[in-house]
Amino acid sequence: MSSRQPSREAALYRMYTGDSLANLKHTASARMPAPDALRTASPAQQDLEHQVLLRYRGGSLYAAHPLAIAYTRVVGDRTEVRLDPQARAFDERVDTAERAIEHLLPYTHPTARPDEGPGGAPGIRLRGIDRIGLHLTHVSDPSAHLVLTGRSEAAWSAHLQTRTVELTTAGCIPLWNEPDPTEAERSYSSETWSWMSAGVLRRIGLFSRVSTAYDTYYGDRHNGLVVVLRHLHPALPAHDELVRRLTDPAWGMPLVISESHCDCRLRRPDRPYTHDHTWERTCHVTLTHRDGIPGRLLLRFMSSSADIGAEAGSAGEARRELALAGAPRGWLRRTMPTPPSQQRSRPSLAARRATCTGETLAEAARALTPDATSAFPIATAQQERLESEVLQTMSALRALTPRLLGIRALHPMSDQITIDLEPAPHIARQWAALLPVGSNGRTPAMGIPGLRHEQRPDGVHLIRHAPGSATARVILWGIEISQWMDATTALRHGTSPASLTPWTEEEAGLYSVASRSACEHYIGSGLMRMIRAVCGASASSAIAISSRPSEKPRCWDWRVNLFDGPGHGTLLDLLTDSSLALGLELWKHSCTTGHRACRFRLTNGGGQSLSIYTTLRNAARPDAAD
Repeated sequence: MSSRQPSREAALYRMYTGDSLANLKHTASARMPAPDALRTASPAQQDLEHQVLLRYRGGSLYAAHPLAIAYTRVVGDRTEVRLDPQARAFDERVDTAERAIEHLLPYTHPTARPDEGPGGAPGIRLRGIDRIGLHLTHVSDPSAHLVLTGRSEAAWSAHLQTRTVELTTAGCIPLWNEPDPTEAERSYSSETWSWMSAGVLRRIGLFSRVSTAYDTYYGDRHNGLVVVLRHLHPALPAHDELVRRLTDPAWGMPLVISESHCDCRLRRPDRPYTHDHTWERTCHVTLTHRDGIPGRLLLRFMSSSADIGAEAGSAGEARRELALAGAPRGWLRRTMPTPPSQQRSRPSLAARRATCTGETLAEAARALTPDATSAFPIATAQQERLESEVLQTMSALRALTPRLLGIRALHPMSDQITIDLEPAPHIARQWAALLPVGSNGRTPAMGIPGLRHEQRPDGVHLIRHAPGSATARVILWGIEISQWMDATTALRHGTSPASLTPWTEEEAGLYSVASRSACEHYIGSGLMRMIRAVCGASASSAIAISSRPSEKPRCWDWRVNLFDGPGHGTLLDLLTDSSLALGLELWKHSCTTGHRACRFRLTNGGGQSLSIYTTLRNAARPDAAD
């Protein structure tokens, strides 16, 4: 039992706070033992966390997580609150760091009445800004400490400077550096129920990991906190589970149910024997302190259907806004599921692979094992790099189109990729340009360093065997041998190159200089394997691809210019489907009227290592507004 207890505690801590398992391992030595970390002792710390939650007002935004807070982490001397980097409101992007500084840092106006409280959060003071985030404390007790994280030090500093200029220009007086409470702040008395807000903030993960609400917002009312959770049929409110977690003796808060009402079994009078999902229901639960301390938590669970009244438009808009804000697709499917009557069966793994590669359904099915969870095998590091360089070299010559390159189908494997090409002389010349060629026939001034070719019965093999590494190859099927020989002979100005000659010193040097991180090749290889689907089916579709060093060390940014490509919905499905070659996450999006110049920004993994930019020039497809 003891060997399993730590993993169980870690899972519970993650559920309550929203903190990731990676962060749990990284800061386990600094974090207070769970569940003690969820309890607050200092009144000043409680009031600080109460003010941050109440004034930040994250519930009025559409973000990747409910309340625009990714997680709360409690370490030995402080509480860290990770804000989502961006949110959405009224079809516009909202910078959460700017919002936090504007709503939390206190200020006063010289013409304010004596009984008028300050703007912002009374009593909050700025402790400093560093690489971790924006450090806040409370004027009544400097030991109180809360850090807002999620943005860079430069971003916090820039927003703080902008806010200072705005206030001083308007004649206001910033208070966040004052050592003592000001006159305006003395008129403000701390809430007696600040323990409630602080407890909710430290258990913020429950609203994303337990709740089934797609929209959560909150406010103060009648000496307590009111949280409204909106649900969409057929997602059922998880009020029983949420209340059970909030009142858990070890991990929850010292709360008891003082009042409750449930409409989940509501039936319309004219339909007494059926559950009618078009009838809006409202359940509520009121929780109070078990020892009678002032304060209450009112949870209001609202359920409705997307096929009646204004909900039809608001639910669709909410789904779009949440997706653009970066909400996880799995969470969206859980909180905003498609009604059973409207559900469409998802294409099989083989069908999704065939859509990307151009293979027949039978060929795609044969390439997959019975227990496969991904449509593409994981490529070796050398194979990823070769496929990425093939894509970049081709794009350096011209904007790519599957039609121009003669690609009929691709058959990717872990250590090779077979490309079925149209048998035409100009197609052979396009692919022969990948071979390394210099002005003297030896110095590889162009082409892919170390790439060699060999004719075999199953096609032309483009092979690269880097010193000390596994062999990677691209097999060109469909080109006639005579066409290939003519193309390579013309390329060498009358000298047919040897098939598998040793590497030259220049090639070895270029190969070493061009070495990049594995994540960069992962993006290029994934695009190569799905190029037919990413380009789209339009006869005029084309794609231009480039990469450049990122601002972050050992990372590269990719830029994809897509001309007459697939619509937004189709493109995002391809790039974000984890069962396909990439499985990226949507981070940013901007779109012009008519969808003629749109931009998406996606990241891999945690969204920090790589970026890919996709610009749509003429994507007015039926699904362009998805």
